[in-house]
Amino acid sequence: MLVRAITLAGGLTAAAGFSQQYIHRLSGAVDELSRVVAEFDTDAAALGLSRGEALRQLA
Repeated sequence: MLVRAITLAGGLTAAAGFSQQYIHRLSGAVDELSRVVAEFDTDAAALGLSRGEALRQLA
């Protein structure tokens, strides 16, 4: 019974650690995507286009 409780506690601790890592990686990906979108918007504006117009031209 004690081994089962220790195993469960260890599993929950590991799951929480992996969850934190995943959230951190996801946050980094969102930040990078935001940077790419801002750069795209800047490039589109330099050409006198809105984001939608620029995307339509790329399609």
